[in-house]
Amino acid sequence: MTQTLRLALCATVIAAVGCGGGDDGGPPDDGGFHACGNGTCEGAETCRSCREDCGTCEGCGNGTCDVTAVELVMGTGQENCRTCPEDCGCGAGATCGELNSNRDAACFAGCDGNGTCDAAAGETCANCAECACAADQTCENETCVVAPRCGDGTCTRSVDSTVDENCASCAQDCGCTGDQVCRSWEALGLTGSCGSPGSPPDDPTLYCGSACGSSNPIIGTIPGTWDDQFRDTAPVSVDIVRTACNIPGHEAGDACVHGFSYPNDLVLAGARLFISYAEDNHAEGVVLEEGRRIEFDYTSPDQGTIHQVWIRRP
Repeated sequence: MTQTLRLALCATVIAAVGCGGGDDGGPPDDGGFHACGNGTCEGAETCRSCREDCGTCEGCGNGTCDVTAVELVMGTGQENCRTCPEDCGCGAGATCGELNSNRDAACFAGCDGNGTCDAAAGETCANCAECACAADQTCENETCVVAPRCGDGTCTRSVDSTVDENCASCAQDCGCTGDQVCRSWEALGLTGSCGSPGSPPDDPTLYCGSACGSSNPIIGTIPGTWDDQFRDTAPVSVDIVRTACNIPGHEAGDACVHGFSYPNDLVLAGARLFISYAEDNHAEGVVLEEGRRIEFDYTSPDQGTIHQVWIRRP
């Protein structure tokens, strides 16, 4: 009798309350009766049976475009028109853009779906499939541009290394000329991603990976660990691009040698090592024993002249 009265009451007030039973219509989990809409998510109420009290369920397909949802059809991340079109679909006259690196995508107005790319209406390769780029092009800043490729006659490089044609990866476009040879950045002892050790260059023409440089055979013998007569140790590398050691107006050589203390940089020209920061701050030396020994005099105002001898470790 009690159960019959409860079911009758539920049928009467179903628009305002929840029956309090389980999903199968049975008795409530806690044996009590709770009204949906009282501001408290309790008893057998869930986000699906009582959104008013328990909020919207997470996940694609719940009817709400939830930018914080993590249970998506296409993986983890926020819901958007690309990852969850059921909840976040674009309206008429709009199209969904591609996912970015944060797995986000947005709707763009202007793509009318008539099969024609209409630039006057704001349609671009970034927001409208009708403006898709050709197979040999990429969309950059809403414009289709020819994608760099090895063999197109242009040695293409970028600061972020997204395009890295060099004398090793694309000799057709970046091959060395004259008496230059292709040397790898790793073999030269450089630790930075590009240019000088430790920092990328500001100039995208400076090379990462491999570069053309002087064929001077001593260049290949210098990178490595060196010890001096004072028991100091120096990791030494060679920069074959900045052959004047980044000193404006300085005489250039075959390469710039980095790492020896006082001074840190030395221009290499043949077997000669030298640098001049000022008339009273300079160095002069030579590479000996086929690149296994280096000697130079360093003169500075505060230390006078110091004769240094460095031996390369095997």
